[in-house]
Amino acid sequence: MNRLARTTNTLTNKAPMIYQVTLFDCGPTAIINALNHVLNVDKFSPSLLKMIYGTCLDGLNVNGVIGGNGTSHDAMRFVATWVNDYHEKTSFPLECTCIENDDVTLLNNSNLLQALRAKNTAVVIRCMLDVEHYITLLDADDDKVYAFDPYYWSIDYDVPGVERLSNPFAANCCFPVDFMETTNQQYYNLNLIRHKIAIIVKKTQ
Repeated sequence: MNRLARTTNTLTNKAPMIYQVTLFDCGPTAIINALNHVLNVDKFSPSLLKMIYGTCLDGLNVNGVIGGNGTSHDAMRFVATWVNDYHEKTSFPLECTCIENDDVTLLNNSNLLQALRAKNTAVVIRCMLDVEHYITLLDADDDKVYAFDPYYWSIDYDVPGVERLSNPFAANCCFPVDFMETTNQQYYNLNLIRHKIAIIVKKTQ
């Protein structure tokens, strides 16, 4: 068995979800986890990975450090546009839809909620943690949304309303469908975001 096979779920041909390795790379990590959710490992394109890591981590912090302010809205828009152009030119089985501001909602059977309830779809969404942060929404049922937060929490860290999960190939947390917009706490809150943005990532074949 080769090294790739040892780190892949042989029943689904999926690699485990990944965590960010710095305080700043939640953006590209959330995108990679969205791709991992909808694509098998043998369908990953190296061109796609190169573009994601070359585009994200573009935000300057107050000291002028590139990447020190994470990944910008512009970078997320570019990733979505590039994927769609790549799809048109190569028939790569992936499309992205960028949604912003008031359209970024999980209430009232929104486009985001419908996408999550469909097959082969994930959503990269900007929310609040201690700072603005990207996570990947993977699925939704009538009551809960299932997500993968790329920030590694200690096992005993408790956020009221959030259930921690442990499947390395799927969601690592879940919460009520309306949680991100009705919570009065900071974590995963959408209402504390100045400019909301989400990218719907959909497998087309």
